[in-house]
Amino acid sequence: METKTQKFSNGHSVVSSDSGDQGGDEFGGSYSEFGESNGSMDESTDTLESLGLEQLQESGGASPGFQPQQQPQQQQDDPDESYGTLEEFHDEAGDEDEGQDDYGGEGMMDDMPGGGGGGISIVGDQPKIEEAYAATYPDETTVMEVVIGRDDRRRVPSTRNFPYRAIVQLVIEAKNGRRYVGTGWLISPRTVITAGHCVYLHNAGGWPKSIQVSPGMNGNSKPFGTCRATAFRSVKGWVSGKQRDYDYGAIILPRSHPFGKRTGTFRYASYSNRTLLQKYVNICGYPGDKGGKHQYYHARRIARLTDKRLSYLIDTAGGQSGSPIFFRRGNNRIAVGIHTTGSMSGNGGTRINASVKSNLMRWAREGA
Repeated sequence: METKTQKFSNGHSVVSSDSGDQGGDEFGGSYSEFGESNGSMDESTDTLESLGLEQLQESGGASPGFQPQQQPQQQQDDPDESYGTLEEFHDEAGDEDEGQDDYGGEGMMDDMPGGGGGGISIVGDQPKIEEAYAATYPDETTVMEVVIGRDDRRRVPSTRNFPYRAIVQLVIEAKNGRRYVGTGWLISPRTVITAGHCVYLHNAGGWPKSIQVSPGMNGNSKPFGTCRATAFRSVKGWVSGKQRDYDYGAIILPRSHPFGKRTGTFRYASYSNRTLLQKYVNICGYPGDKGGKHQYYHARRIARLTDKRLSYLIDTAGGQSGSPIFFRRGNNRIAVGIHTTGSMSGNGGTRINASVKSNLMRWAREGA
């Protein structure tokens, strides 16, 4: 396994380990249909990456850390970071930030469907699968995503429509052999965004052995296919510090599986506190308490926020870690956060601020 360190002009470096051809050139080109993708890495941001840890056969079946040069081992808050929230409702008039760009993503426009119903259990037709948070927080039940009061989640009846087809089920195989379920979402043909604890499992061996990615999975149906990925990304604030403020990462899919070309992709943006606070946002993913094979969604307003986190009373459950926090604008869905944790007082996620957006743009280029 080859380890590479690339130095940047600002003195920072990116560490990667590579045992296979997974993902594109680090500074590769972009697909014009996914919008502008010419951003560069924030000078105050380091990423910690894992490339191709294992090569497996395909199966049919935190915001970044800020590391000053004079103190390379000490992380500090980045004052330029900002929040983002998600909601399927149209923007209210006048709540848009002037001069804010969103990046990537396209897809046919369909309204959020209704419908209820339960999921089916993963246990029984394959080995037991746990929620991904258990691999990092096995004894900390306060960070489990939870249903707050009455369960108002609804099942998505058809995942063939956008944006549900761009939301993926993750089956994470840890190095210790245990398997976990999580959620992700496509931002370019081969780039899936998810929670950091889905790609780096602190209590289960670190980088996973592989992750099976299935866009729009609906029960036992995988309408867009599936693949096993072995190229993962996260940031030092999560990998080295296990800091919940930096709980986000990415999966770079094999070149043979550019799922985003068929499903469409999410756009993403960094917005001001004024725009995000009390904005309706959606969360849609694969909750383990419903079997982990069906998408469920719920929408409420952003209740609280910080530079790095969003909090809301949206009902979720373990397995929805990594879900997009998004709202609808015109024909697009714009993600403003990554769902990660929760408690009975409110669920929460990593806000897409300027530094997070910079890394998402960079990872999107890798999977273009």
